[in-house]
Amino acid sequence: MEPLSALSVAAAAVQFLDFGAQLIGDARKIYSSSRGLTPEFIELSQVAKDLSTLSAAIDAKMQASKLGESEHQTPAGMQAESEQTLLRLCHECKAIEAELQATLGKLQAQGTTKLRLAVDSLVVALKGLLSTTSVDDLKERLYQARSQVTIALLVVFW
Repeated sequence: MEPLSALSVAAAAVQFLDFGAQLIGDARKIYSSSRGLTPEFIELSQVAKDLSTLSAAIDAKMQASKLGESEHQTPAGMQAESEQTLLRLCHECKAIEAELQATLGKLQAQGTTKLRLAVDSLVVALKGLLSTTSVDDLKERLYQARSQVTIALLVVFW
C-alpha cells in the first residue's frame, strides 16, 4: 500500500472513531438527563423560553402604555419607529423560540423503559449530530435577536 493511501485510511479510521465517541458521549448525556436532551440543548431551550417570556412582557407593557397615553407624549418620528422595531423584535423572539422548541422536541428521547430510553437516546444523539447546523442557525438567530432587543430597549427608554 502506498504511504499516502495508508495515511488516508488511517485518517478515515480516526475520524470514524471520533464520530463514534462523540455519538456515544451524547447518547450517555441524553440517557442520564431528566428531560431527554443534552445539557446544551436544555440550556438553549431555557434561554429561548426566558427571552420569549421577557419579550411577551415587553409587548404587554408597551401595549398597555399605548392604551394609557392619550394625546401627550406620542412623538411621531423616531420614538414611534423604535417602538415598532422593538415590538417586531419581540414577536421575532417568540417565533424563534417556537421554532427552536419544535426542533428540540424532535431531538428529545421519549423511551419509557430503560432499554427503549437507551436506544432512543442513541437515535436522538445521531439526529442531534446530523442536525447541528439547524440548531446552530436557530441559536445564532436567537442571540442576534437578543442583542437587537437590548439595543432597541435602550433606544426606546432613552
